[in-house]
Amino acid sequence: MKMLSSILLNFIFVAIATVNGASMSFSYSQVRAKRSLAAPCSQCPENLFSASEKEEMLNYHNEARRMVQPQSSNMKQMMWDPDLADCDGQDYINQCIYAHAHADLTPYQNQGCTFDFAGQYVGQNLYVSCSTVNNRPSNLTGLALQSWFNENQFYNYATDTCDTNKVCGHYTQVAWANSFRLGCAYSACQGVSPCGAQFPYYWIVVCNYYPGGNYQGQSPYNSGTPCSNCPSNQYLANPCNNGLCVTETECEISGGCGGGATDECAAGTHNCDANADCTDTADGFTCACRAGYTGDGQTCTDINECTENTDNCHANAQCTNTNGGFSCACSSGYSGDGVTCTDINECTENTDNCHANAQCTNTDGGFSCACSSGYSGNGITCTDIDECAASGPSPCVANADCTNTVGSFTCACSAGYTGDGSSSCTDIDECAANTDNCDENAQCTNTVGSFTCACTSGYSGDGVTCT
Repeated sequence: MKMLSSILLNFIFVAIATVNGASMSFSYSQVRAKRSLAAPCSQCPENLFSASEKEEMLNYHNEARRMVQPQSSNMKQMMWDPDLADCDGQDYINQCIYAHAHADLTPYQNQGCTFDFAGQYVGQNLYVSCSTVNNRPSNLTGLALQSWFNENQFYNYATDTCDTNKVCGHYTQVAWANSFRLGCAYSACQGVSPCGAQFPYYWIVVCNYYPGGNYQGQSPYNSGTPCSNCPSNQYLANPCNNGLCVTETECEISGGCGGGATDECAAGTHNCDANADCTDTADGFTCACRAGYTGDGQTCTDINECTENTDNCHANAQCTNTNGGFSCACSSGYSGDGVTCTDINECTENTDNCHANAQCTNTDGGFSCACSSGYSGNGITCTDIDECAASGPSPCVANADCTNTVGSFTCACSAGYTGDGSSSCTDIDECAANTDNCDENAQCTNTVGSFTCACTSGYSGDGVTCT
């Protein structure tokens, strides 16, 4: 199948008027008999357009049809019709008559040329460019189509009307969805030009359209998503070429579908990689690697977004490459979808593993554990410190007894002393305080931390008991 190349219209949209030139155009439709494309008539006049200019004119038309607003759901792709271009267009325009009409096809029929679609309308657009000098304008094809397509600014699709005192017929013929055969020609003329006597040189462009458009009361096309309302095509499962509907006639006559080729994508006869998308086209199919893969479509290899740093994982997430993509997972200590990760406060959420006798401190992406005072360990395991048995000086003052408790200790002054045990212990004078147990016939003598009893003269005993 052969695909037509595309040329953007904004490339040809240049000013028509020149200092030494002028231009105008007309649109027209009439009935005529049309020869069969299957048997081109070899007796037609030679078309003055070059092969590249014919292709330009066809491409310009198809690009213009893609650009209509609102978009068209049933716009057919145009194909070149040598009958319309040569036997009709060139034959007629060689007369240098700037008026709508068609060539007499009888002489060609008498020579064996056959014409079909009798009784159908053939549309026609005319354009003329005039000049004071005999220099053919460059890009004549583009100037003509620009002149016609620019009329879209005066056309109201919603009401199917043209602004008052404006011309829209050239545009609506270009945009007529059902017109899918195109034939154009031009003539180089000299004499009394349509632009006036001051412009003796003029070039007339004619384009014939089949079937013709501009039926009164009908819109040029149906609006909607491009190709959503294409006529069926037995040769193509998806008869769409970049927004235009490919006709069965183009497949059968021009080889636009490869002489009746099927949809290779639907039939599974393509050679696209398993990780590529196959797209059916008017000339075959195309292969394009899917997102996450790289290659020419026939061979696709996985892109490791993680190593190429093309992932969108958060700085606190782990990127894992997958076949055709990647996944993001927040690192330990963070929560989120991997693209966004926030710190988890394990301490407040009680998800830490700190010991019951340890303090939990949240950190960015984690936490730390520290044994509370009176305990030793790594924070995950904490054991009581026996401060009393520890080597070194006692935590209590002299003359006090140290008693270990869970996580701490207590200090108590030894018997015979008074105080808090932690900061001071002073001797108790049991004799003065009458807390001694000496016999009444004994003398009490205070000692450091205690006292002694001694029986007085004339008594015997241990001082506690005297006889």
